[in-house]
Amino acid sequence: MPQLEKFVCISYSKIDFLIPNEDIFSAVSMKDFDVEQMCGPVTGIYNMDEIAAQFKEVPIDKNIRTMIMLKKANEGQLSFITASECKVCLINLDKFSLFSDIYSEGLSHFGILACSFEDGRFRYLLDLPKLVDYLYTAGSFEI
Repeated sequence: MPQLEKFVCISYSKIDFLIPNEDIFSAVSMKDFDVEQMCGPVTGIYNMDEIAAQFKEVPIDKNIRTMIMLKKANEGQLSFITASECKVCLINLDKFSLFSDIYSEGLSHFGILACSFEDGRFRYLLDLPKLVDYLYTAGSFEI
């Protein structure tokens, strides 16, 4: 019998970013959220659409956004805001591929733990605290 796990899926045109459901504290929809003023290391709120752009995904521009708050991180609260579709999904863990040793260390450093290529879509299982640490702390926003 397949082992199904629950994830929060943030969908873009060709990519789904998956966050383990047990990492999520809460999610709320917000209208007219000022992304430019509210996002950044000081607030602990990060723009997931900006992260998706690093994967060459073009975010949808909507005035209603979803904020996903993670359970307490080591350095404090960590939240993500997106205008893209968010949903809870059950995924068979057998569908994921771990990376070979050659790629594993580098990709896990970026916060990419595993991937799945199914139905013409890429699905990436993310470690969001690591991804934020890499993108914002390292000063590099290029994956």
